[in-house]
Amino acid sequence: MDVLVDMKTTIILLFALFSYTCTSQELFNVSGTIGLVSYHQGGVELPPVMMEPHPLVNTKLFVVQYYGPEEKTKIVATVISDEYGKYEVKLPPGKYGFVQHKSEVDKGIYLPGMKVKEDNDSTDVVEFIWTEVGHEDYWSLSTVGPFEVSSNDLIGVDITHFDVTICYTCP
Repeated sequence: MDVLVDMKTTIILLFALFSYTCTSQELFNVSGTIGLVSYHQGGVELPPVMMEPHPLVNTKLFVVQYYGPEEKTKIVATVISDEYGKYEVKLPPGKYGFVQHKSEVDKGIYLPGMKVKEDNDSTDVVEFIWTEVGHEDYWSLSTVGPFEVSSNDLIGVDITHFDVTICYTCP
């Protein structure tokens, strides 16, 4: 009877270990900075330091898993930058990006404020309206497209918010 109990216990333990191994994924460390490039240019050439990202402190972004341009992203983690603009998160293999608000989760989205055009109608006409002041407000990743976690830790996955105003007619 003892042999039967020991065998039963061994089988249960092996099954539990096998189940745990199959469901657990290896996590990799992803780190980088969250920065801001913000300037208002009015006809004078700015020094290069103005074009460099400055740390965005205590900035909260949601990490989204990217499944492709036709699939809805899913929030998988939250990062908050420290006093130097640095963040760190552990993620399983996959493609990822960031959003600033939960409401931004949508098909093909991997950057805050990103808009994905639903149709590819080439008959759209873009109307150019001349203004004296141009304003750009967008986010950029240091990677081309969403970043990919595969089999190593990723260092230097930086995301930068650009808030730039340029006066085209200022002396």
